Amino acid sequence: MRVRQRTVAPVIAFIVITPLMILMVRNLKRGLVSMIPNLAPVLITLGIMGWADIQLDAFSLLVGCLIIGLAVDDTIHFMHGFGRCYYEEQRGVVESVRQTLMTSGAAMLFTTLVLLAGCVSFTFSYMENISTFGILVGIAIATAFLADVILAPALMVVLTPGKGARVGPDRPDPPFSSPRDRRWCR
Repeated sequence: MRVRQRTVAPVIAFIVITPLMILMVRNLKRGLVSMIPNLAPVLITLGIMGWADIQLDAFSLLVGCLIIGLAVDDTIHFMHGFGRCYYEEQRGVVESVRQTLMTSGAAMLFTTLVLLAGCVSFTFSYMENISTFGILVGIAIATAFLADVILAPALMVVLTPGKGARVGPDRPDPPFSSPRDRRWCR
């Protein structure tokens, strides 16, 4: 019964974070779709735990909640950049994804590298459960990054209406209102 109660924590984290993502992106469909890249690292990490026969303990149970929180950070970077390019600057889906990865992708990469460096320090622990925790979180962080630079863009291209360029001969480039806007979509 104790394990059952503890495994509910990632589900609760998902239930709390999903409405917040929907509010952040201001679109029900995009908010729900943005949670897919956040679930992928959790599922992959739990699959690795099952494959490697890693037992559930207090540290390994934290991985699910922790990685949802960390994965959401990169997803927010991506979704915000995509929303700005696609909806505000009226770029096409593919161009918006490309621009978002060029701008927000750098922040996502450096965040991932810093977090991975922190997880590596756990792997040197003489306590097996802390070392395992560091390995699992490192795998989950790397998987979250890959999901946000591969899965999230693919989902946006497939599921966003108006896949072609929105800026064309009939519709000139929209004016940029400030230099800050130019930074997001060049």
